[in-house]
Amino acid sequence: MKKAVLEIMCQRKRFPDITLLTYFDVLDEKCTYHHPIDKFNNPCPARKNGFITYGGDFFPCDFLRYSCERFFCGNILDTSFATIWNKSQNLKKFQSLKHIKCQKCKFYMKSCYGGCISGTIASSNDVDDALCFAQN
Repeated sequence: MKKAVLEIMCQRKRFPDITLLTYFDVLDEKCTYHHPIDKFNNPCPARKNGFITYGGDFFPCDFLRYSCERFFCGNILDTSFATIWNKSQNLKKFQSLKHIKCQKCKFYMKSCYGGCISGTIASSNDVDDALCFAQN
């Protein structure tokens, strides 16, 4: 685990514009990496950030770490972060996902960005939130 933490710290210095969310950040009292609830009305941060487990496994979002191989992008202890970020097919697939039902809604991309796509995939295996209260 220590090796993975040191590698993450090194990668944060090399790629300062990318937020790498980890368990030890979420548990820290001074956590600045986890997006607060009042910012959920913005496009998904997982499209430009990442999540790394203690073991070095990289996923687009912490919600997707239980998705088995579907959203596993690589391990930073086995493959460089730059290679994972630039060449992972699973990461590219995730980043290209789009809300389908939401695009027809009058609120989409105005006051709502379709909600958390990662949370919706993790809970329902779909890109659109079935519990959305807006009238389409």
